[in-house]
Amino acid sequence: MADYYFDPDPANNPPADYDTDGALKLTAGTAIIGLTLTRDANGGIPGVGIRALGIQDITLISGATIRSQSTGIEFAAQGTNRLFNSNGFIWSLSGSAVRFSQGGEGIISNQGAIQGRTGIEMTGTGGLQVFNSGVITATGTETEDNAIRGGKGSDRVVNTGIIRSVNSDVAIDLDEGDDIYEGGGGSVIGKVLLGKGNDTAYGGSGDETFSGGQGNDYIHGGAGIDTVDYSDATGSVTVDLRQSVEQSIGGNHDRDTLISIENVIGGDHNDRLIGNDDDNYLQGGKGDDTLEGGAGNDTLDGGEGDKDWVRYTGTAAVTVNLGLTHAQDTGGYGKDTLYEIEHVEGGGGSDTITGNDKANELIGNGGNDTFQGGKGDDTIDGGQGNDMAVFSGKREEYEFPINVDGDNVEFTVKDLVADRDGTDKLKNVRFLKFLGDPNTSDDDVIIAVRNQNPSSITLSTSSVREDATSESHIGYINGSDPDEDSLTYSLSNDAGGRFKLNGTQLLVNGAFDYESATSHEIVVRAVDKWGGEFFKTITVNVTNVIEYTPIVRTGTAASDRLTGESGNDWFSGLGGNDSLYGSNGNDSLYGGDGDDLVVGGDSDGDEANGNDLLDGGNGNDRLYGCAGNDTVYGGEGNDVVVGGNGDLPSGDDLLYGGNGADTLYGGDGSDVLYGGNGNDMLNGGSGRDTFVFDMRPNARTNIDNITDFSPADDTIHLARSAFNKISKGTLAKKAFVVGNKVKDRDDRIIYDKKSGALFYDPDGTGKAKAVQFAMIQKNLALTHKDFFIF
Repeated sequence: MADYYFDPDPANNPPADYDTDGALKLTAGTAIIGLTLTRDANGGIPGVGIRALGIQDITLISGATIRSQSTGIEFAAQGTNRLFNSNGFIWSLSGSAVRFSQGGEGIISNQGAIQGRTGIEMTGTGGLQVFNSGVITATGTETEDNAIRGGKGSDRVVNTGIIRSVNSDVAIDLDEGDDIYEGGGGSVIGKVLLGKGNDTAYGGSGDETFSGGQGNDYIHGGAGIDTVDYSDATGSVTVDLRQSVEQSIGGNHDRDTLISIENVIGGDHNDRLIGNDDDNYLQGGKGDDTLEGGAGNDTLDGGEGDKDWVRYTGTAAVTVNLGLTHAQDTGGYGKDTLYEIEHVEGGGGSDTITGNDKANELIGNGGNDTFQGGKGDDTIDGGQGNDMAVFSGKREEYEFPINVDGDNVEFTVKDLVADRDGTDKLKNVRFLKFLGDPNTSDDDVIIAVRNQNPSSITLSTSSVREDATSESHIGYINGSDPDEDSLTYSLSNDAGGRFKLNGTQLLVNGAFDYESATSHEIVVRAVDKWGGEFFKTITVNVTNVIEYTPIVRTGTAASDRLTGESGNDWFSGLGGNDSLYGSNGNDSLYGGDGDDLVVGGDSDGDEANGNDLLDGGNGNDRLYGCAGNDTVYGGEGNDVVVGGNGDLPSGDDLLYGGNGADTLYGGDGSDVLYGGNGNDMLNGGSGRDTFVFDMRPNARTNIDNITDFSPADDTIHLARSAFNKISKGTLAKKAFVVGNKVKDRDDRIIYDKKSGALFYDPDGTGKAKAVQFAMIQKNLALTHKDFFIF
């Protein structure tokens, strides 16, 4: 039988006792309350409003009010006590609005308002269940003054309303036990302390802060900007928001699972906090912390420690300045805001890292990095790549060593001007840059303090026919440099003027006579831009040629057939669809107009020797160099240009497609293939072939398809006249990227290994678009060393 209390006059209510402090005493049972219990408008009842001495189910109907100075409703019997607040108001001035003083299990369904210094409190080993769709408020100022304070049992809070702490930063403290918090569509103002135990929390639609405490906790932030707080940790913590599985946290926290969390607060120790792709806020607190925001526009706050790090460990280039306290564009990592950060670690890209007025540690790792330490005695480690340290004064205002030998060598740069750049320790830094006087027009000065000489030189072809004419191509010079610098070549010994260099091409510059000398020695010098040099003596063999009387023949406007003999023949087909066969000797065959067949050998297809010159002229021609080191020009039209005859071995040929959609086959030997204008097909065949691109890239009209490129043997040469934003020499490592887009401002050549497409981008991540210029095979082990710019 339920007791009903509705009338303020006790005589009209069921029999009831009142304690000396004015509390309405309830024995075990059920009570439905619809009246207002209050003594005055300010303080309410001096003591407890309702005291349930037995196990009770209490219902406050809509409009009921309990006002008390200490406790609004006290459940003083151990067991399962229930409270249903149907839009009533329970209020306490200086204590708990609802208190379970003897433990047990407390179940509250709140649709109204509960407010006190502490809203709801469970003591002892009891467990608390709160289902809130109303408002629960804590007004106290101490940490333990919470809207909901659980006991040492397993608590559960389901919130679709509002739970808030007005003056304390903790709204819910679930204490010990395996607790559950379900945010639903509700909101919490203040932290949610899950406490000791294996707890589970599901955030609601608002912005929530969770502190897991000791145990293996599962925290799902849900909607909103949610935070995990490890400020109570007794040791260093490691938190990685990229992980959606259980992770070891450290300190007094065990293994937590964090999902849909945006922000992390560390503790007083040396923490490592890692963000995800969202806009994260990472706060280190005290201690020497390491913060890694990742992608997104992050705020990274080192806190009170004096050795706090930010890390950018991806492959994209980063630009970061510790002197800025506003959002800064870091490049591939979003717009980050940095507070109280002393040290920076870059990643695999070509980073630009600037310190502040503190003693910074700056690490580059991979890529060609640029550092400027600023004021303070800084420590800079470039890592891999050709790294540079920048100083604000003139070169003569600093003390530093020159020609530092070896890798990983540390040296010191001392600024002789007080209160400027300080004394910096450098490691793995190759270049020093001095900005000079900002009030003058003096150019910046760059010095290589560590430079390794070029280490090798090779020649692609080491033989020349004795009847080779001036300007004839012999082969390509190629060198290597440990620092991957671009090299410039010259001849220290040109064998009496018989040879010369045009860039990397070795050309004929004089006459040869096999009977007088079967070989000649040349000395090639390779030098980098810093003066490091290497010399190589190379022997070029002269091959004997049987000399014949040349035949000169000219065709007509009709379709002619001209056949040579053993000498050096000269034919011109003129008009018509002509057939020209040179046979033996070094023949010069010109097809002229019409769709011509031009063969360096004979009409039977036999391989006749000779270094022939073939020119198809106008029309859709077929040209076959046959044996020997031939030079073949397709000319105008859609031509087929073959170094051999298609079946038998050929020499080291030089093939030019010209205009039109041409097809070039090198055959055997180390061939050089120029596609020219048009969408050409290039096949080098066996040997160490070179594919040359000397026309401006055009994604619609000028994409060449290389069908047999071998990174182990072949090379792609790019003319700087067409690819004018790349430095001459072997392509710099920082200028090459594998993927479908550029990653930083230094990228110039892009290889999409999924499609085989090659692109040229004149300004990396700038405004200009990448333009496709070639197609090769998919999934090749292509590197920057496969490209040479001349």
